[in-house]
Amino acid sequence: MPPGFPLALWMALTVFGLGAALVALLVQLVALRASNAHVFPAMGGFVAAALVILVAGGHLQHGYKALSAWVLGAALASAIHLWLRHSSASGASVGANGR
Repeated sequence: MPPGFPLALWMALTVFGLGAALVALLVQLVALRASNAHVFPAMGGFVAAALVILVAGGHLQHGYKALSAWVLGAALASAIHLWLRHSSASGASVGANGR
């Protein structure tokens, strides 16, 4: 840990942040790409499902760090999905014009 870095922030970044965010990124990105769903309803569903999981397990009170990492990973996946969809849509229109 770097000197002077807040312990709570360090724990959120290292313990829950990177691993949980990467898992959420992969799960959300695969789900978005496979279903070609709209990003905002899918993001809402992801957050709602995460909240239900934490409430059902009785971990909502202490699971805010994991929840924030999951939401961050899912938000990054949604941004990647939008970028990929935009890139493929612009590429398809260029190919359709024959240029």
